[in-house]
Amino acid sequence: MVMATPFLHSLRQASGAETWAVGKASAMYLYHGLDLFDRFIIYEGRGLVPFFDLVSAIKGGRFDCGVVLPHSFRSALLLSLGSVARRIGYNRNGRGFMLHAVVGEDAAVPEPTVTHYLRILGVLGAEPIVETPVLKVTEDEERRFDERFADVSGPYAVFIVGAQYGPSKRWPDGHFSQLADMLAEKLGLRVYLLPARGEERIAEQVRDGAIHREYVDVKLMDVRDLKVCLARASVVVGNDTGPRQISAALACRRWSSWVPWTSATPRMQAASPILSAKMSRAGRATKGAAPGTTSVSPA
Repeated sequence: MVMATPFLHSLRQASGAETWAVGKASAMYLYHGLDLFDRFIIYEGRGLVPFFDLVSAIKGGRFDCGVVLPHSFRSALLLSLGSVARRIGYNRNGRGFMLHAVVGEDAAVPEPTVTHYLRILGVLGAEPIVETPVLKVTEDEERRFDERFADVSGPYAVFIVGAQYGPSKRWPDGHFSQLADMLAEKLGLRVYLLPARGEERIAEQVRDGAIHREYVDVKLMDVRDLKVCLARASVVVGNDTGPRQISAALACRRWSSWVPWTSATPRMQAASPILSAKMSRAGRATKGAAPGTTSVSPA
């Protein structure tokens, strides 16, 4: 939900009403420090009992308006059963009959995710105020991180080696291993691999494939610690997945892998100049401070 932050910032500025958010705790922690919401309704667990508990909580709020950001049928059903007076969203997955206002779109024309969310503002009679995703790291989050990961200190690089949609969106493990060795040999950087749940084996393979394993470590972090670790990194290298979007919103220096390559040897473009300057902490960097994505390509 990183790409929804421009919409949420704009909605917050345009609306004088109290704003609540419904979602998983991990999503709520992602927005911590942004002052986007007044209250949260946390949804955890699966099955009918948690679902109808959430419906009751929403109904108890007696909301005048609700925006359904996810495209799922279930999300619209929650607000419908929760008796939200006016429900707004995209007509996806056969849920249009549960919405009072449908956001117009041309499904045949792809559009950036940020633009897709900002389009909802038109239905609300508001204008975009922010167009770039932004996240922040709070002092509480930094203090928590220091207590839990005292051994993680800079300068270091972060590798995001997994991808939500599997191997088709992942850079080959061996390339990550070779890049870790390059950073260790040329710049003396430690490399921390931050896998998501279920991606631990991928991270272990990258670590075991490196020659300088003493420079490479696997760390399991929740979203709060992930934000801090990314914000403090000298550089973030990752596939096109959620943590890469988080690093971009935190104004981190980063490289992105867009497609898997088969060449045996990776090459970094302009590696030393990029890694020589440390970015400001997240939330303190000025707009435009982060450079454009620099590619990492096979030789």
